Amino acid sequence: MKLGLGALGCGVWLAAHATAPVINHILMIGATPQFSIQSDLGITNQIQFSTNLGQANWTVLTNIVVAQSPYLFVDASAPPVPSRFYRVAALSQTNNPPPSGMVPIPAGSFTMGDAFSEGFGDDLPLHLVYVSLFYLDRYEVPKGLWDEVYNWGIANGYSFDNPGSGKAATHPVQTVSWYDCVKWCNARSEKEGRVPAYYTNAAHTAVYRGGQTDVGNDWVNWSAGYQLPTEAQWEKAARGGAAGRRFSWADTDEITHSRANYYSTTEYTYDTSPTRGNQPTFAVGNFPYTSPAGYFAPNDYGLYDMVGNVSEWCWDWYDESAYSSGSPTDPRGPAVGLRRVDRGGRWDRNAYLCRTAYRDHYSPTFGDNVMGFRCALPPDQNSSPTNMVLIPVGNFTMGDTFGEGASDERPLHTNEVSAFYIEAFAVTKALWDEVHNWATNHAYRFDNPGSGKAVTHPVQAVSWYDCVKWCNARSEKEGRVPAYYTNAAHTAVYRDGQTDVENDWVNWSTGYQLPTEAQWEKAARGGLGGQRFTWGNTISWSQANYYAFPGAAGGSTYDVNSTSGYLPAFAVGGYPYTSPVGFFAPNSAGLYDLVGNVWGWCWDWYGAYSSDSQTDPRGPVAGSYRVARGGSWSDLAESCRSAARLNLLPTYPDGSVGFRVVLPVP
Repeated sequence: MKLGLGALGCGVWLAAHATAPVINHILMIGATPQFSIQSDLGITNQIQFSTNLGQANWTVLTNIVVAQSPYLFVDASAPPVPSRFYRVAALSQTNNPPPSGMVPIPAGSFTMGDAFSEGFGDDLPLHLVYVSLFYLDRYEVPKGLWDEVYNWGIANGYSFDNPGSGKAATHPVQTVSWYDCVKWCNARSEKEGRVPAYYTNAAHTAVYRGGQTDVGNDWVNWSAGYQLPTEAQWEKAARGGAAGRRFSWADTDEITHSRANYYSTTEYTYDTSPTRGNQPTFAVGNFPYTSPAGYFAPNDYGLYDMVGNVSEWCWDWYDESAYSSGSPTDPRGPAVGLRRVDRGGRWDRNAYLCRTAYRDHYSPTFGDNVMGFRCALPPDQNSSPTNMVLIPVGNFTMGDTFGEGASDERPLHTNEVSAFYIEAFAVTKALWDEVHNWATNHAYRFDNPGSGKAVTHPVQAVSWYDCVKWCNARSEKEGRVPAYYTNAAHTAVYRDGQTDVENDWVNWSTGYQLPTEAQWEKAARGGLGGQRFTWGNTISWSQANYYAFPGAAGGSTYDVNSTSGYLPAFAVGGYPYTSPVGFFAPNSAGLYDLVGNVWGWCWDWYGAYSSDSQTDPRGPVAGSYRVARGGSWSDLAESCRSAARLNLLPTYPDGSVGFRVVLPVP
């Protein structure tokens, strides 16, 4: 096979200060191409290939969030063809930190197995494994965190075989079975508003919360939620980027009590500890002789206790011949088995059994004072959502500061609004259709199909009910927990009909949502207090798509447009006279079309303002009309003010009404 474009990198949508990624050192290992990539950290690299440079289109191999540079990429899927060319594009500048308490383990290949050939044989042959980027808990799960999630789980439909034990809140939890740990991962996910990973069927419709279920590999949503690390993930993380070492540290192949909590003997030459038996600092009181998380130095990835302390449950079924037949990319172990893998050694094990390559295994029901775990998390669980803008927490004055609007825009009052994300653009017809089509194949039913003058124009002619159901569908399509339900227990997702969802039927911490009226106005003001519009106090066609009636013609004095009527550039064809999203400049928060184009549905029932200061107000508990904000292509300047309020029946679809969505901050 001939390889090409070894030094090509492309910057696509990359921030101006960033450096385009570069491919270096293309090699053939047997029949498999591999190469290193130099890239800025925190961005997404898209690796592409082509077999013919004369073709315009390249095929996408994968997207990788860069956590280490340079990094190695192995194209294990490459077929035996005469030529194969590669390039890498930088898709986005994310610069997202890892989730709290977790460490990014960079994508790449490593050699898995016993480099010293001193094991039982189940850790051979040595084989090259490619593992995608993932996050891993920096510490073994401590008893304090276990209890916090366990208690939440018990109160929310979970049951466990063991309550878990721990010598102290800062020591690792132990006496937990594999089943306990898998259910706990799900509970931790749901407690934090994440989509859980483990289910009791391949359709992913029944979350695993009780009993002893042998969850199948295809019963796992591998792109969501906290998970036990696979055996390959665990070993890659334990090696800390170092190849061929006996233990988790890179500077020596020896072990002592200064490095790990284990049982030292004279049996192995690489056990050079000056103290023998249990680690003397922690061999006090009763069993188990665990140590606090983080007591010993971390490995080069910043992970603690990958050697000793407690043995850590992994996802995989154990198979002594797994290394001879497993997948070379993100292996997840056999489909069935009798015993699950655990790794890393423990406080009562000798040096031989604490080697990084050593594979232990127990019945998944086994729960003893030597067994603990840590969690993995797939990437993009902590990323800022695409095309959304963060609105920071803070106070603002809501209402009409000029005293010129309708009475329902007063009294002025102060609201504190928690941080949230809001879509930079109104929902386009293209995005509406993509989600709508998915939804109608997944038990959703809408009152209106939605209209749009073009795919880049905002969707319109959608009712409030349509928009709320669409938010849920978009959440489920993307693997998020939906926000809207038909009961206060949050057990029945709202997918059909015209249900007046109540405030306490909403899971406010998850999923796409319509903005509350307070969220909408805070975002529209863009941090500019007391202004008439989202940018200032006057308006013209250079700033928004609205129906002009300037002061010179007898209209509002703050309408300074030179002529009256619809905006000529878009007053073509039939109604509606919408414009493409993003045509006009954004406000200071980076949001487009919060003035004119189409009204935006909000969550709230319409009602009178209170003069009281409020935190995250969500409107009246009941009503007849829902609120819309922002004005439209057919509205005068008065209706486009940031304080202006419109009330509409939730069944109302019109060519001047659309919406945008918000997401809670985790």
